Amino acid sequence: MMFTRTKSLAVIALLMTVLVTVVVLTACAGAAPTAAPQPAAPAATTAPEPTKAPAAPAATEIHVVFQTGGDIIPANDNKDALVSQGISASLEEIPGESLYEKLMTEFVSQSGAYDLVEFYPTWLGGFAEAGYIQPLDDYFTKYAADVKPDDYLQGVQNGASVWKGKRYGIPYDGDVLIFYYRKDLFEDAKNKEEFKAKFGYELAAPETWDQVLQMAEFFDGRNGMDGIAMVSSRLWWATGYWSSVYYAYGGKFIDEQTGEIQLDCDAWNKANDVWLKMIKYAPDGVLNYGYTETKEALAQGKVAMGLQWATTVFLDPRQSVVGDKLGFVVMPGVKQADGTVLHTPPLAVGKVLAIPVSSKHPEEAFKFGSMLSSTPVQVQATVGGTGIDPNRASVFEDASVKKVWAGMMPVYRESLNIGVPDIRVPDSAKYYDVISGELSAVWSATKDSDAACKATLDEWHKIAGK
Repeated sequence: MMFTRTKSLAVIALLMTVLVTVVVLTACAGAAPTAAPQPAAPAATTAPEPTKAPAAPAATEIHVVFQTGGDIIPANDNKDALVSQGISASLEEIPGESLYEKLMTEFVSQSGAYDLVEFYPTWLGGFAEAGYIQPLDDYFTKYAADVKPDDYLQGVQNGASVWKGKRYGIPYDGDVLIFYYRKDLFEDAKNKEEFKAKFGYELAAPETWDQVLQMAEFFDGRNGMDGIAMVSSRLWWATGYWSSVYYAYGGKFIDEQTGEIQLDCDAWNKANDVWLKMIKYAPDGVLNYGYTETKEALAQGKVAMGLQWATTVFLDPRQSVVGDKLGFVVMPGVKQADGTVLHTPPLAVGKVLAIPVSSKHPEEAFKFGSMLSSTPVQVQATVGGTGIDPNRASVFEDASVKKVWAGMMPVYRESLNIGVPDIRVPDSAKYYDVISGELSAVWSATKDSDAACKATLDEWHKIAGK
């Protein structure tokens, strides 16, 4: 079995070779040095999170209430203007006929639902006396550098925001009544000649109410026009239009400091004598005229003169066909014993912003309200035709405002400065309800003027509890 023996010898030879190789390698290596101990691997750890910037504090949201209409436009356009200061705003509109009721509900319940509210200045005294709104003097002082309270024109500032020496409101909408007349008709050579021949003096913008009556008579029926238009319906603010005559005769309503009834029947009767004559020269249906009807009569060229709020509506060719033909003057007045003329333009209606005592964020509300009443926003609002009109001196220096208001601007500014506020004592709505009803009876010839004045006095004393 030669094959088996040869294979066994080969295997043995292979094993001997391997053994010799191992021995040789071990000898060559010698005694290996002791290896230095290796440092233990660090325990596994979670990598640290990158440093994050602290989260910006959530903006404080204030709730702001406006009367339905254009009043909310500046707030909508600027509601995010103070987000960088941590203030955001949610806005709500309430119909004008429900505004007083809604505000009273909040004032009585003090739920804190409203932080900033808009209302008519005629309600300011009642709300302040009842403790419903916060005095703002401290805020006006703290933020004087930004708010610039001295920039507000004096008449509208006092009429809209000050009650018994304290500031309770931020002036918002600078309403004042001015007198409009058709400049083209007044400058017409034939009209001037005929007027002078009849009345003995030059036809020009009226300075007194006596002149208004003569001019209304002259233009009434001429070229199919009526002489004059004014709000004469049974509205509380129609009293404001009429008071432009009553004030000029020295009339007053109620002393804001004492609550004393100061209604003057002599001034009342003189004012009604003027008003009844103006009604004679006004369009048919003038006893139903509110703002819209009076505006349309003037803007559509149907009358020669008119009493109306100072507004760029009458200069806008989209809304007025006589915008380039109108002239403007401070409300006419009554000549005094010394020869001067007393002008008493009414700050009729207007708007003010105030902070309820229940507001959860009064300081933020003040910042937002004063921003809405700032020069840049007033410029934006008046140039944009929102119906929110300016009340700051600086706004009238702006080039874009000068362009929009044109020749009306100096008249508007002066009227705001010398304007007379509405009745603002507590229960003003009740006083207005009485007087507007009695005046309406006089204008519709259902009641004698003097009897209506005495009836008003009687009812007003009952309201005052005197």
